[in-house]
Amino acid sequence: MPRVDGNDALAVYQAVRFSREYLMREKKPVLIECMTYRLGDHSTSDHSVLYRGEEELESWKIKNHPLNGLGLY
Repeated sequence: MPRVDGNDALAVYQAVRFSREYLMREKKPVLIECMTYRLGDHSTSDHSVLYRGEEELESWKIKNHPLNGLGLY
């Protein structure tokens, strides 16, 4: 079972590609575990600033946003 950074589109692509090759060769199911970070609230009634700081959210929006990483590629 591959575990992959779900915020890294290229890593997810590689994991899916590897898993497909394994599935076709071994005829066994594969589970891909994508570890991600949720940038937004769960719902309109959830306010994530109550349990995580603004600095953490801003860090992810600026430094660690998945689209920024893909754009650098």
